[in-house]
Amino acid sequence: MPPRKLRKGTHSCWECRRRKVRCQFSSPSAAICTPCSIRGSPCRSQDLVDSPPPQRERTHAQRLDRLEELMQRLVERILPDGDVAERRPGEGWFDAASSIFSTSGTRDAFRVAQNVDTPGIDETPVGLLLGPGSDTSSALTPELGGSYSSLGSGIAGINRVSQRLHALFPSQEDMKLITESSPGTIFLAALFSSDSDGISAIYNSTEDIATIPQISSQPTMLAKRLLQLAICMQQLSPSFDTRRLGLKVPVATIMVHIDSTISNLVISNDDYMANVDGLQCIILHGFWHMNAGNLRKAWLTFRRASSLAQLIGIGPGSNDSNARKTKENLTPFHNKIWYLLAAFDRHLSLFLGLRIDMRDVSFASEEWTKYDSPEEKLEKLHTVIAARIADRNHTTNEGYAIMQAIDYDLDMGAKRMGQMWWSHSSPVCETPEQNWQHRRRLMIQINHFGLLVMLHLLYLLRDPTEHRYTHSRMTCIRSGREILTRFISLREDVESIFSCRHIDYAASIAAITLLLSYLVQGAIPVSDSQRENDRIVIGQVKDRMEQVVLLNDDKFLQESSHIISQLLPVLDTDSTNKMTLSAEDNLGETVQLNIPYLGLVSICLKPKQRAKPTSSVERSDQQSRSASLSHEQHANDWNIHEFIHVEEAFDGHLPTLTAEASDWPFQGIDTNFWSLLQGGIVDSDGFNPPH
Repeated sequence: MPPRKLRKGTHSCWECRRRKVRCQFSSPSAAICTPCSIRGSPCRSQDLVDSPPPQRERTHAQRLDRLEELMQRLVERILPDGDVAERRPGEGWFDAASSIFSTSGTRDAFRVAQNVDTPGIDETPVGLLLGPGSDTSSALTPELGGSYSSLGSGIAGINRVSQRLHALFPSQEDMKLITESSPGTIFLAALFSSDSDGISAIYNSTEDIATIPQISSQPTMLAKRLLQLAICMQQLSPSFDTRRLGLKVPVATIMVHIDSTISNLVISNDDYMANVDGLQCIILHGFWHMNAGNLRKAWLTFRRASSLAQLIGIGPGSNDSNARKTKENLTPFHNKIWYLLAAFDRHLSLFLGLRIDMRDVSFASEEWTKYDSPEEKLEKLHTVIAARIADRNHTTNEGYAIMQAIDYDLDMGAKRMGQMWWSHSSPVCETPEQNWQHRRRLMIQINHFGLLVMLHLLYLLRDPTEHRYTHSRMTCIRSGREILTRFISLREDVESIFSCRHIDYAASIAAITLLLSYLVQGAIPVSDSQRENDRIVIGQVKDRMEQVVLLNDDKFLQESSHIISQLLPVLDTDSTNKMTLSAEDNLGETVQLNIPYLGLVSICLKPKQRAKPTSSVERSDQQSRSASLSHEQHANDWNIHEFIHVEEAFDGHLPTLTAEASDWPFQGIDTNFWSLLQGGIVDSDGFNPPH
């Protein structure tokens, strides 16, 4: 073979020329070019005779053998026992994730890991070769992200979602141990039940909660059971020994992952949610956020659920054909779902200072309540009242008359329960049923007194000489005391902050309200013994809050305890240290509360009085009566607007509107509380509502 002709200046080797790549050397003295060194191929300069290319049949055969081996390993990974359905629950995501999360992982660590982009099987070269049929393995891989759209649609997509959800369950043994140890199980069983169903129906529901559904179940059924599991995990006592479980991942990490996965795969899909099972999932999802302290996320969740409910005919006001068809088959169960949506939405709106969107009260009608127990009727009355108070807080017309009407309705509802029912003494609870009934009664009572505080809070710091405001001030004081004594009783029994979470908000508001009521000197005569009793009770509440903080590291109770500590000197029985608000003292002493994301709350303990301008006729009339002003006139001249002042101080670091409790513990409850107090300090029935 004659030698090939070479162009002048040619320096590339034969192999690089054949592959049409740039032939480069790592150094001038290198004998082998960089591409040939990487490939492991012979590097022959074009100055030499080119040897024929090597035979590639053997190389191709080796590659095919490697591909067959890789395929076999992939099949074994997808079907370790021949069938995905035969795998032991708990051997999916939990075991795989143990290599990602340490046993000391926290919720924040999980959130950081959740943002890592993990390629699915379809994104690898092998996945592209096999096609979409290989997605089955995704249910067993520790993927931290994913959404419904990434799993496709149709029956195949639904099956893939079900497989992904089913992989989140622990073993059946762990499932049973968690549900039996959590106080949240019986609450979840009673959530969608009625008292008329009987306690046996509730206990049957607890057994269902402890059972893992089949992998072939609908995504909404799997999501509902997973959310129930997450809530049971959420309400486990801090003293629960998690080493009894066969989990390789921390419980806090698991429950957060369950919630985020269901949110991405199921709750974000309106087609899944537009049915009764889907609405139950949304309610459980919102309830999970409420327990976690994420009140704004919970509020948004329930608002979306109420809209979907109306679209499918649950609730009032829809003329859609599908809605009318659903309405014909409405059952008490559907009515219970609608009531739950209304109850959660209205109570959250009231405490956050948001407007009520859903004004339907059909759930409290005589037709809907004829089979309800007295407790259920009172709870529905509370839901109606919560909406009326929230509406009152956003109006400037006839506020005092509205307050009187609402106060009368609450009083009538309380009297229908009987005096014995309102006892808060702790009976001997020999069975879980008795313990649940006692705890439920205390929570209803706290809710009742909490509504009274929110109703009368506007008039707590009105002119102390106006006798018509005395009833409101006394109601705030009495209701605050009732809430605090019940809070102590409940928190001695329930240690988890995620259980009975709303009582913490009620106790914080009640304690601050009771303390502020003591600043108005002479408004209500209080004996030293009563003052001492209040000091002891509030001290016990503060101590209990601090104990819960030590067990759970809760920011909300930590901040609440700090605010209470700053105001506790109000109850000091020593006259030299006693803090009071007097219209006859010109000293301007203040207590300043620095509340995160709200600002600096300045409370004037002894504000300076400011005389009102009077006309010449009024002055001559006053002079003819007396040369000195009476105590009542001094009080009327008192500039009460200077009593409480909130100076916004955000330092440019505001939380997002849906920030979670870890970033924004009060969630806006504090803003609403202080705004109502400021709005109530006016001389007329109108006031400036919180914006």
